[in-house]
Amino acid sequence: MAVNHLKGGKWCENAKGLEAYPALIKVLNENPDISASWNAEYFLGTYGALKEYAWKYFEKNGKTELAELYKAVFNAWMEAFRIKSNEDASSSEVRAKNVSLLQSAYNSEKEAVKIMESLIS
Repeated sequence: MAVNHLKGGKWCENAKGLEAYPALIKVLNENPDISASWNAEYFLGTYGALKEYAWKYFEKNGKTELAELYKAVFNAWMEAFRIKSNEDASSSEVRAKNVSLLQSAYNSEKEAVKIMESLIS
């Protein structure tokens, strides 16, 4: 189910699964007004918190490699949320920090998909 979701299998008109990363990164890179808005903070906080569920699920089920990846994903999202909540998100330096954090999380989740696919094949 997680692989299907991350590969965009869930219905939604917006970018879905892993493809949400490039969409959010593009907004942060190209649109200071939107990246400084409450919408960006909402996405970072909400989706970041969801990454903790994946981390704890894999940890509980003894999938150490996946748990470690999702711990890193969670920490990156929550750090981006903290930065967005406490710093001037219209600043190019602040946006660059958040882009870097999200890019790191994106890379970790792509790796997690490969691991999950290997477990189900």
